[in-house]
Amino acid sequence: MNFDRLRVVSELANVGAKREVMLATSIPETPGAFKKFVAALAGNDAGEGGPDVTEFKYRFAVGEEAHILYSLAVQGEAELQGLMSRLEAAGLGTMDLSNCGPAQMHLRHLVGGRARSFTGPIPDEQLFSVTFPERPGALTDFLNVLAPGINITLFHYRNTGNNESQVLVGVQEPPKLRGVFEEELLELKYKHSRVEGLAQEAFELFLY
Repeated sequence: MNFDRLRVVSELANVGAKREVMLATSIPETPGAFKKFVAALAGNDAGEGGPDVTEFKYRFAVGEEAHILYSLAVQGEAELQGLMSRLEAAGLGTMDLSNCGPAQMHLRHLVGGRARSFTGPIPDEQLFSVTFPERPGALTDFLNVLAPGINITLFHYRNTGNNESQVLVGVQEPPKLRGVFEEELLELKYKHSRVEGLAQEAFELFLY
């Protein structure tokens, strides 16, 4: 038994009777597309309910489709096919990578790096470490409080099996809206910290 094996055991124990599937979905890089995607996953406009998300990785792309790699806990093949059908009906092309060994072993660790653009740093991007409660609806609650004009540029999450998980979130925060995102997190009672100093310098080496 080593730390890698402990991680695998933890992941399997957390999913329990369900099985974890890995999917890749393409969404338009337009305001509201993220929320539409979550609603399609849940099967309702409110984005409530739906399968348990165990992993979620996304990075901003300029003027093109954005690609999201994520994992879900599903009850069986029927639930997975219903989910895939909802995504396709919403115009969100999706690949099932559940049985793709290289994606399972390596790709999940590479997603969420540099923004797909030639512009260098994303204007007004701020990075935050946010503590998300491990409960159904936590992501939907987060998306529902975002003010118009606050654009998500990065979302990097993996279920840890704890009551809370640390999520790296990037947002475009124009000067006139500076501080609004943190106020929204306080409203949700999500603990958070802005990525600054040495940590910010390190992230910038690999994000742009």
